Amino acid sequence: MRKISTTVIFILLLVLLVVCKPVQAMASEYIIIDKGTNQLAYFQDNQLIKVFPVATGRAPSLTPEGSFKIISKVVNPIYYKLKIPGGSPYNPLGYRWMGIGGAYGIHGTNNPRSIGTYASAGCIRMYNKDSYWLFQNVSINTPVKITSEGENYKNLLLVQQKHKQEQNQKREIATEVSLKSLQVILGITQPTMMMLNP
Repeated sequence: MRKISTTVIFILLLVLLVVCKPVQAMASEYIIIDKGTNQLAYFQDNQLIKVFPVATGRAPSLTPEGSFKIISKVVNPIYYKLKIPGGSPYNPLGYRWMGIGGAYGIHGTNNPRSIGTYASAGCIRMYNKDSYWLFQNVSINTPVKITSEGENYKNLLLVQQKHKQEQNQKREIATEVSLKSLQVILGITQPTMMMLNP
């Protein structure tokens, strides 16, 4: 009987860990690129940290919209199309590259006059000093959203905070239901249950 009770407790605790784990897995940083305003916003812990001016595609279709993530980070990227070595002042990719998939990336530039305009072949260009900063602060797998909807970053942040609160409430309810089920299955009294859930 003791072995069965221990097994049941182990299984229910495992269920609780699975239910509670998504709280830890939520992205603590993300990037939103607005083609409508040619701005890149960097968020960390649901706080808007910095907004940078950028250049996006010459035509609206050149810079893709949707959800991406940072998949690579390269110091002094080589511009293969014209065989320009990394670190060269003639390199249109600047000195930092953050790949988001395919041939697309967020990078510096050798043409700072293009920032704030629609000038690229599809990538997101930044001032070199801004690409240095972002490169130092962004992690691999950071989510990136590219849109042209004229995002109001403060309103977006409020929507995201409300969504996070709703998700946390759902997890709290699921945890409480799991604890009550454990209590019923094992016949544990409320004071004993309090010791399991400080």
